[in-house]
Amino acid sequence: MKDFFFKYSYILFYFLLLVLFAQGIKKANQKSDFQDYYSASKLFAEKKDLYNQSTLTNLKSDAKLDDLFKPENLLILEKLKGNIGTYIYPPLFAFLLIPLSFLNYEIASIVFVSFNFLCLLLSLFLCSRFFSAKRIYSILFLTILISFKFLENHVVNNQVAFILLALVLFSVYTKNSILSGLSLSLAIWIKITPAIFLFYFLLEKDFRKIASTFVFGIFWMLLPSLFSHEYNISSLLSWKELILDNAMKNPEFRSWKNNQSLIATLAKYFLPNADILNQSQVGLPFIDLTKQTLQYLFYTVSLLIFYPFLKLSISIKDKFQTLSILFILSIIFSGISWIHSFVFLLFPIFYLTYILFETDQTPKIKYSYLAVSISLVLLNKTFLGSSLESFLLMFSCLLYLSLAYYIILLSINTDYVRSKVQA
Repeated sequence: MKDFFFKYSYILFYFLLLVLFAQGIKKANQKSDFQDYYSASKLFAEKKDLYNQSTLTNLKSDAKLDDLFKPENLLILEKLKGNIGTYIYPPLFAFLLIPLSFLNYEIASIVFVSFNFLCLLLSLFLCSRFFSAKRIYSILFLTILISFKFLENHVVNNQVAFILLALVLFSVYTKNSILSGLSLSLAIWIKITPAIFLFYFLLEKDFRKIASTFVFGIFWMLLPSLFSHEYNISSLLSWKELILDNAMKNPEFRSWKNNQSLIATLAKYFLPNADILNQSQVGLPFIDLTKQTLQYLFYTVSLLIFYPFLKLSISIKDKFQTLSILFILSIIFSGISWIHSFVFLLFPIFYLTYILFETDQTPKIKYSYLAVSISLVLLNKTFLGSSLESFLLMFSCLLYLSLAYYIILLSINTDYVRSKVQA
C-alpha cells in the first residue's frame, strides 16, 4: 500500500489541484471577495471614494450601541460586518486591477481565479525547488491535502493570498536583489503583513534585498499617481485613517468568528460586542476588559510568542525553518486572518512534511506533526457538522493549530536538514 501511494501520489496531487481549480471556476459568477476588488477597480478608474467613507459614517451613526440587539437593527449590523466598506487594501491593488474592470464580472472573476491558481502552482514549484526530495509528489500531495480547507476557502472566496504567497516565495528564491525587492515590496503594498519577511533577509544579512524592497516600496506606492497623483494621495490617506489606524487602535476591528488572528481571538474572549452576533451563543466574552487593557494583553502575549523565536533565530542553522516560522507569525500577528489567510501555512506544512519524509527526527516531533495535521484535515463541516465547526472557529482553533506548528518548528533538529537543502 505504501509503495502504491509513493508510486501514484502524483496522480492524487494533480487530482486535488484539478478539484480546486474546478471549484474556483464553478463559483466565479457568485458573490465573493473579488467583488470588492472588482468594485474598487471601477471606483479607482472613476476617481471615486474607494472606502465608502460617507456610507460608513451614516451606518455607524444609525446603529446606536443601546439598540444593537433590536431586531430592526440586525440588517444594519450585517452591513457593518460585510457588505459596506469591505475593500481594505491600499489603492495600489485597485489600480492594478483596472484592466479587469473593463470586463463583465463573471469573466473578470474567471481571469482572477485563473491568475490566482497560477500563483498557487508557482508557489508549489518554488517549494519543490528549495529541497532535494526523492518523494516530492508524495510531499506535495500531503501538503495540499492538509491545507485543503484553506485552499478551498480561498478559491471559493476568490481571494488574494495565493498571489502574496507566490510573491514572498519568489523574493526568497531569486538571487537577484532587484527582482526580490520588486516582488516583496509589491506583496507588502497589497497587504502589510508580508513586511515581516524583511526580518528573514535581516537574519540572512542580505541588505541589498532589504534596500531594494524599500526603494521599490516607494515605486509601488506612487505608481497609481500616474493615473492621478492627487487622487492616489487622498486614497492613501483614507486607507491609513480608516483601515490601518483602525486596526492598530481598535482591537475589535473585524474580530468576528472567521477572524483567527491573535488580536481577534483576544477580542472575542475579553471584549464585549467584538462579534455581537456570535459571542453570546458560546458564552463569550469570558470577562469584560477595556480596549486599552486588551491591547496591553495582546502586546504581552505577542512578546511571549515571539521571544522563543527571537532567542533561537541567532542560532538557527536552516533558513527554511526561519522562513516557515515567519509565515506562521505573519498570520498570527495580522489584524485580520480569515480562514483563507491560512494558505500561508502551505510552506510550513510542506517543510514539515519534507522533514517527516526525508530526515530523521524524534518520534515526539513526528507524532506531534501528524496529530496537528490530522486535526486540520478533520476540521471541516463534512466531518464535524456546521455547528461544531462554527463553535471551534469562534474559539479560534486555527490560531492554536498554527501555534502548535510553531512549537514543532522550534523543536526540530535542523542538522538533518541542511545537507539536503538546494538553495
